[in-house]
Amino acid sequence: METQKYKTKLKAIFSGNCKEFNQSELANILGVNFSDVPGIVEQVDGIRPVYNSGSGETAYIKGLNL
Repeated sequence: METQKYKTKLKAIFSGNCKEFNQSELANILGVNFSDVPGIVEQVDGIRPVYNSGSGETAYIKGLNL
C-alpha cells in the first residue's frame, strides 16, 4: 500500500473546509478498502477518530495540529 500518497491526500482533504468524514467516505475518496482506512488515518497526526451515532460508523475529524 502506498501509505505516503494516502497520508498526503488525507492532509490535503482535511486542510480544506470540511472537518469530518465517515470511514466509508474516506475509503471512497482514497480508493481503498473500508477496512484499510483506520490503519492509514492513524499514521497522520492531527486526525482523530470519533464514533458517529448518526451513521453507526467511525467518523474522522480534524484536530488542532494538522
